[in-house]
Amino acid sequence: MATVNGSRAMPSAVMADFAGLVLAGGASSRMGEDKALLRHGQESLLALAVRRLTAAGADPVLVSGDRPAYDCVPDQQPGLGPLGGLASVLAERPGLGGRVLLVTAVDTPGLGADELLALVRNLGGGEPGVYFQNHPLPLALRVTPALQQCLGKLLAEGRGAPVHRLAAAMGFRHLSAEHADLRNINTPQDWQAFQAGREAAP
Repeated sequence: MATVNGSRAMPSAVMADFAGLVLAGGASSRMGEDKALLRHGQESLLALAVRRLTAAGADPVLVSGDRPAYDCVPDQQPGLGPLGGLASVLAERPGLGGRVLLVTAVDTPGLGADELLALVRNLGGGEPGVYFQNHPLPLALRVTPALQQCLGKLLAEGRGAPVHRLAAAMGFRHLSAEHADLRNINTPQDWQAFQAGREAAP
């Protein structure tokens, strides 16, 4: 389980009022196939990410991308990366305004519900967002007009602005995390290494 600033993450049984979002609209070009559909045990990586956000207490859990089996929001402008997906969701779901949104990527299958919830539990009152050090995803953020304005500015500056630019521009705070598996699965080699590590674990 992750430790955050020296304390153990709160158990997932302790709930807060927040929504969840799985970013699953990427092209998976380095993988050579749709990462969201890779099978981890009996479920796809997308199903796993949705299940873990649900277990953490997120309600609703949305999916960014054209995933009709889920409560999804297709990208308004394909090719703009994770921030484009986030902006599309916020534009299409105005009811998220004022809420905390816990955002995770579909390609971090080693991350559990307790680590995800730790982000929400460590988001202080009035703070714009928090994330784990050196890993801009997952993150917990507050949906505010300032956030949406910043997203619009970053997306207007160039295609595919990385998430860490949003974190820097908004002043998100980073948390330390120990024993959390924050690896991204981007290539077939990453996927093979992840599976091998899981099989070798006691």
